[in-house]
Amino acid sequence: EGKSVDGTYKPNKGVGIYKYYVSEFNTEPLQLLTNPEGCEGPRREMTLTITGTGMPTLSSSVTPAAVCEGEENPRFTAMNVVGTVGWYEEDPGELGVPESAQTGGEKTFVPGGRVADTYTIWAVMYNDGCYGPKVPATYEIKAIPAAPAVKDTAICYGEANESVTATGEGQINWYADASKSTPLRTNSQGYVSKETSVGTFPYYASQIVGGCESQTAVAKFTIKPLPSAPVYTPQANLCEYEDAPTLVAGGINVRWYAIDQTTLLNEGESYQVTDMSAGNHKYYVSQTIDGCEGSKLPISYQVIRKPDMPSVTNARVCEGDTVIPSLSTNLITDVWYADEMATTKIGTGYTYTPNATDVKGNDLPFFVRREQNGCVSEVATAWLYVI
Repeated sequence: EGKSVDGTYKPNKGVGIYKYYVSEFNTEPLQLLTNPEGCEGPRREMTLTITGTGMPTLSSSVTPAAVCEGEENPRFTAMNVVGTVGWYEEDPGELGVPESAQTGGEKTFVPGGRVADTYTIWAVMYNDGCYGPKVPATYEIKAIPAAPAVKDTAICYGEANESVTATGEGQINWYADASKSTPLRTNSQGYVSKETSVGTFPYYASQIVGGCESQTAVAKFTIKPLPSAPVYTPQANLCEYEDAPTLVAGGINVRWYAIDQTTLLNEGESYQVTDMSAGNHKYYVSQTIDGCEGSKLPISYQVIRKPDMPSVTNARVCEGDTVIPSLSTNLITDVWYADEMATTKIGTGYTYTPNATDVKGNDLPFFVRREQNGCVSEVATAWLYVI
């Protein structure tokens, strides 16, 4: 099939058994004179055997061949193996390199990648002293996503519970513990606690991206206590002719309300009222701490009506008489005074009889005032006329 000046020949054949014959030509000048093509010696038979190893078929323990970082890598299995198989985590080139192969037991192999990336491995069969073509397979180690961003929630005791929330790139799952052993809700950005008592309650959110679940982030749900009512300084009873009082209550962020408990009148520890009509005047006061308003304390002040001015009866006496008539008023509790400013008290009751020694030639005024529940009337003047 060919000639070679160096005694070698490389046929281009596939798997099989081939026979060849080799001979030698004499090309000395004397021989070429009688036979220009040279003289061929005897032929010798040679046999060429080409052994085929074939290629294994590779399968993975998971489909697709992908795991999350930290999980066990996929286990690859070589099938249709004739002979043995070598596994490579670096490209073995055109032929397998036995020194770099990592052979798995039972025709299986677990590669050693650890960090998130896409990896390629190769399997090469070895049979009867020959290596077959390399067969590649890829697997992926997917990165663990970051924990989601969470938002705490707080309410005041007695309000409706609100959600703690989490946001991320994938599906949000909620757990009662950081180890994710007690699931509460899946595929939701929010979770509403069932707690109703005062306290702080942690909930744990993770996210799943590309099939890999993150660590948890804690979101806190707090039920804040309601503050007590503020400390109110009682207001003494007032007469309707007195100045309107300033009501005082000690606390934090104090609020004053009208009797309907919804109309806000003032904020601060005092409230200047204006209503001085007779009767009981009621308000409500509360304090707010950390955004929570406590119960509303009812407070009131009493305004007492000004007593009516006494109705008096004058009297007459003749100059020089020793029997002095009485002056009178219309209520037994009325008080008699010697002066119009009502500073010198001289009697109490329906009547008052002046002293005879005080009666001279001039008319004499006497003063009477009604005093009830700590309030006083206008002063009335009763006259003793001297005739």
